[in-house]
Amino acid sequence: MTEIAVPQRTDFQLPELHHVGIIVRDRDATIRRYREIMGITSFFSLDVPTSRALVHGEPTSFDLRVGYAWLGNTMLELLQPLDRVSPHFHFLEEHGEGMHHLGFLVPNVDDILAKLQGKGLRLLLESTEPAVDMKTVYLEGNDVSGVVLELIQGGPAIHAFYNQVYQAIGRKNLP
Repeated sequence: MTEIAVPQRTDFQLPELHHVGIIVRDRDATIRRYREIMGITSFFSLDVPTSRALVHGEPTSFDLRVGYAWLGNTMLELLQPLDRVSPHFHFLEEHGEGMHHLGFLVPNVDDILAKLQGKGLRLLLESTEPAVDMKTVYLEGNDVSGVVLELIQGGPAIHAFYNQVYQAIGRKNLP
């Protein structure tokens, strides 16, 4: 017999899923495979330097080769680490390629960070990018089955960037 989950009230809920982050060894080869296998024809690719990051509280910088695609209202983010210091590289070394995180756009990272830390999650990464008025955190913990949660707070520049990605792959405007 199949059970049906009945919605229950909670004290907190994350917003709608924005993207799924997948760690890969080779972004371009993965894009080719995804085109062949899944028919995802439009990707927006760029290299992303992260110069202001704390990983487990320690300052660092790292570079990623990223590919973005939209599947309905959810973005697919392919992340290829270009160095040996990022949490993305460590994930790749420990687990191989695969789903790394669920990403959420939030109005205030600090408020939601405090709530999730209160639920037992630990801060893995904190990054700021003043050029696009963006703050990002990664949270980890056994309670989320090994999946990292990414919270992104951004001003108009980051929303314009995501809209530009959406348009670059042939869509009109973000839903």
